[in-house]
Amino acid sequence: MEQNDIPIDYSIMAPSPFPLDALSLSSLLGNMLDNAIEASLRGKAADNQFSPSIHFYIKPFQNMVLIHCENAFSGNIQITKNNKIISSKHSQEHGFGLKR
Repeated sequence: MEQNDIPIDYSIMAPSPFPLDALSLSSLLGNMLDNAIEASLRGKAADNQFSPSIHFYIKPFQNMVLIHCENAFSGNIQITKNNKIISSKHSQEHGFGLKR
């Protein structure tokens, strides 16, 4: 594996018709994957032993579409007393996304 290679496994079972228009879908997927790639590269830069990976899938789920993207993480996650992840959008830091 090259220094910046990131293994990705994926599964796509998209319903037809798809409930999102092409522009919304490409914006959503582009943002999700860009964040996962950035976190993976940041983890590898901070720790040479870090093993980056991305897991991505789209599948129908209870009359909805589930879009899931998960990446390996190297760092600390801050959680509030109510078990919510603290997300930060400072210029040097990025958030962890929001559960929806």
